[in-house]
Amino acid sequence: MKKTVAILAIVALFLVGSVYVVAQPRGGDKGPRKGIMHPRIMKELKLTTDQEQKLEALRDKHHDSMDNMRIEMQKRRDAMHEYLKAGNVERAKYNELSHAISLQHEQIRIANDNQFMDVLDVLTPEQKKEFLSKMGERREKGMRDGEGCDDCDERGPKGRPGKR
Repeated sequence: MKKTVAILAIVALFLVGSVYVVAQPRGGDKGPRKGIMHPRIMKELKLTTDQEQKLEALRDKHHDSMDNMRIEMQKRRDAMHEYLKAGNVERAKYNELSHAISLQHEQIRIANDNQFMDVLDVLTPEQKKEFLSKMGERREKGMRDGEGCDDCDERGPKGRPGKR
């Protein structure tokens, strides 16, 4: 029971963190995005060719979807920024724009949850166990060392102060 709770807690932490990362605008093309399918972890799982192909297709589909959601999120943020810049702010309109942004965040979270579950569906029970263990280790290391972010520096993600 304790192991199940610990695994669920790790998965929940990972998903919350991934929503934050995915919702951020992407600054140029910095090579392939890894997401939850980090190449090192996938290699350690000893995937079959069929599994590799399925996971690659899932990743590509998810990334395309995320790109579209990022574009929509940016449009909604821009609309909010323009509305606030105009200076004549009314509660109802502000709440409407804010709600649209919240809904977009929720769509991103659901897409990430579904992507995570789709990856697990491709794996064997032994691979799932190993994958979840590696994800927990990666998450803990990232939280401890400020790592796990491909575009982080000593100031934190995207140059913002503080480590993650």
